[in-house]
Amino acid sequence: MRYIVSILLLFSANTIFAQRMVGGVLDTKLVPSQTGNSGKYLTTDGTVTSWGSVSAPTLDMVISPDMDNSVRWVTATIGSGATVAFGTTGLEILTSATAGGNGRASYQATASYNYIPSTSNVEFGAIAAVELEGTNYQYFFGIGRPTTAATGLTMTDKNIGFEFQRSGGTTTLYASCGDATTQTQVSISGFSSGSDQIYQFIKYATDSVRFYLDGTYKTTIITNIPTGSTVCLFGMCASNRNTPSQTILDVSSMTFKRKFTP
Repeated sequence: MRYIVSILLLFSANTIFAQRMVGGVLDTKLVPSQTGNSGKYLTTDGTVTSWGSVSAPTLDMVISPDMDNSVRWVTATIGSGATVAFGTTGLEILTSATAGGNGRASYQATASYNYIPSTSNVEFGAIAAVELEGTNYQYFFGIGRPTTAATGLTMTDKNIGFEFQRSGGTTTLYASCGDATTQTQVSISGFSSGSDQIYQFIKYATDSVRFYLDGTYKTTIITNIPTGSTVCLFGMCASNRNTPSQTILDVSSMTFKRKFTP
């Protein structure tokens, strides 16, 4: 015996009633009300139908500059004897054997831009090698670029990144956040002289910044996290703190990623 299947749609008070005749038996299915559900789609869990909302996609803005090309980079040396150079191994800053010989580099936009908004997650990664040479220096690389002077770096300037301090032959690596007024600085372990290492951090809106070294979680900073516009995205700077101390900061790559919903 063959059955005839027929479907009848009845529209009433913004509700659709689907009537299906199968083998002479009336099967009525209720589709949810359309009221207040404009732009949504109909879905089911296999038993109950319902309206689902269409979510806007999350997009990634990724910036990864050439480290062997001076385009978009602004560089300067302070004092005498320091150098800032682009080469096959990346961007290198060499402090001077003369007191006060320092260098800096910043990757800059043509106008101020809100790279570190309070509503978005931001990710940063770098591959860098730092030499344990000399007796006294201060380094930084990350987002932002602290003011560089013969006596050292102004770490209260807007920054999120990694700071190195060497004094009396001892080097300490710090996770750093500066909000243009105050710096939060936390020492982290795992630094290896002269070796390429992977430095990463993730900023979660305004709540926290988590720091990683070679893929291992190190610390979280929750205070003095900068937000707002800046011309400088990537920054590198080195100071020998007004002592005749020569050493090398070499960064072969830096990457910035910001997630946002259009």
